[in-house]
Amino acid sequence: MDAVTADAIGDKAEALKFFSAVALFRDVPESELAHILPMARIQHFAKGDTILREGDATNDLLIVRDGFVEVYVNKGDKKIHITLLGPTSYFGEMSVFDE
Repeated sequence: MDAVTADAIGDKAEALKFFSAVALFRDVPESELAHILPMARIQHFAKGDTILREGDATNDLLIVRDGFVEVYVNKGDKKIHITLLGPTSYFGEMSVFDE
């Protein structure tokens, strides 16, 4: 899974197209998205990696670029599936809006 959030974003036109496909940014003009791009990074995760744990402090908005992210909670010794996030899905947005 690749999440857009330690490599720099590559092709600017491709990045703008990707961000425009994300619901959160869909109505944001490209001229405004261009100001966001310098803050964006690509971070790679392997299958099975833990990206965030419930209660982790983060200031990141993570957007799934490729692959899928399973969201689940642990209740005792059980793993309870919440949802599966695919490309252009995002999470961690509350940390951004809480700032």
